[in-house]
Order: sequence, then structure tokens, then C-alpha cells
Amino acid sequence: MGTATGIVLCVAIFTLLLRRGLWRVSYTWTVYVACVGFTDALILGWPHTFWTWGFWTSKELLLAILKFAMGLELGALAFRRFPGAQRTARSTAALTPLGVAIIMALAPRTNQGGLAGLALEAHARLSHGSALLLIALGLLVLWYRVPVHRLHRAVLRGLATYLLLFSGGLRTALSLLDTALVAWWNTVSSAAALAYVAMLAYWLWEVWRRVPEDDVRGSAAIEARLAWRERLGEGPGSASP
Repeated sequence: MGTATGIVLCVAIFTLLLRRGLWRVSYTWTVYVACVGFTDALILGWPHTFWTWGFWTSKELLLAILKFAMGLELGALAFRRFPGAQRTARSTAALTPLGVAIIMALAPRTNQGGLAGLALEAHARLSHGSALLLIALGLLVLWYRVPVHRLHRAVLRGLATYLLLFSGGLRTALSLLDTALVAWWNTVSSAAALAYVAMLAYWLWEVWRRVPEDDVRGSAAIEARLAWRERLGEGPGSASP
């Protein structure tokens, strides 16, 4: 039921992004939503073919890469034309691997071997890295008071919260899973699935609603520095979409 609900929400988000031209707000976010809906539809529609350990680990690794790329894209759009904030954002991105390394060193290792084990390790590192990067970006936006698109705020809030709460729990469950922990694993999986559906529902609400004062408008000097406005065709000298 949760998978089907997630697919419906992803289709609705993706359709609205295309119809309203909001796919330009974040290319990686649009691709991420499409990939989540498509891969989950494959699993739900053809479970005998796609509900396999190999496909699941490949899917999760792809989504982890997209989440990390999303953080980099949002950071570039928010801070590219603010030199002071940009330097801090770059330093934060550069230090993210160090933070991930510390977390991974303290966390238990997975019991999986071979390519599946490598995929799980890569997924865990990217998930932790994405969570740290998105949280740091959100804090920098608040600290420097940089005007960002409301959908950028929605992505930062929703995905950072989800990753912070559940990426570590998922990895711990996979690394410690045995007969005695099956009930605990089922609880974590159910909670994570519900949280993910809640995140998608929040994104759909933000994409669907129309707000006249959609984004913070500042002085002409500030407006000229907002890279995301130019992408949406709202910047100085940009043609209207």
C-alpha cells in the first residue's frame, strides 16, 4: 500500500513540475522524483523480475547519488553569486566526506559481501553525506539570509529530515539483522516507509499550491544575484517562460 501511494505521489509531483515549468527549479530533484516513481512501479508491477536484492541495491545507490547531486545543485543555485556564502558552502561541501568518514568509522559494518556489500556501503556513505550536506545548506541559508525558492526550502526540509532520521537506522538494521531483530527491522522499515510517503505528500502540497508572493523579493542588487531566478526566466534580462 505504501509503495502504491508513493508511486501516485511521485507521478502527481512530476506531472505538476512539468505542467507548471517548475522542473527548472531543480533538475536533479525532478530526475530523482521520476526515478523513485519509475523504479517503484517496476517493483510493484513485476515483482518476480525486479523485487531482487541486486535491483534494490542498484536502485538505492542511484537514488543516493541523485540525493547528493541535489545538495550540490541547490548549494550552487543558492550561493553562486554570493562570494562570502559561496566560500563557506564550498568549505562545507569539502568537509562533508570527513564527517561521513567519522560516522562510518563509528557505525558497525554490514554483513553483506561482494557487490551487494559494496553497494550498501556506497549507499550508506552517500546517504550520510547527503544528510550532512542538506542540513548544512539549510543552516547556511538561514545564517546568510539568502532568498531561496520555496521548493528549494521544501526539498531541504523534507529530505534532510528524512535522511537524518532513517538513513542511519536503515544501515544499522542491515548490519545487525538476525532472527532476534526481525521484529525491530519491520518496525524501522514501516516507520521509514510512512515517513517517506509523508515527505512526498509534503512535496506535492508545495508543488500544487499557488502562492502570489511565491518567493522573497529583495533589492535589485539582491535580485540580480539569485541564480535560480535566471534559470526560471525571472532574472534581469531573462525572457519570460
